[in-house]
Amino acid sequence: MPSVFRVRKLNALQRLEAYDLIHKGYRHKDLAKKYGVSRARITQIANATAKQLQIWMQQAELPPLLEEE
Repeated sequence: MPSVFRVRKLNALQRLEAYDLIHKGYRHKDLAKKYGVSRARITQIANATAKQLQIWMQQAELPPLLEEE
């Protein structure tokens, strides 16, 4: 099993954005160039499981706003 702490250059928000663009029809080659990663990494993002997507969504969430008093 791969390490949870392995850095792969893209943050969770970028991975979700790339995932959406892949499924809108953008080519892996173009996205790899845009994000500065390999086509193989883009393919891994395209083949993400529902569990991986859920983890990325949790990681991409912004902290809650502070309530004004």
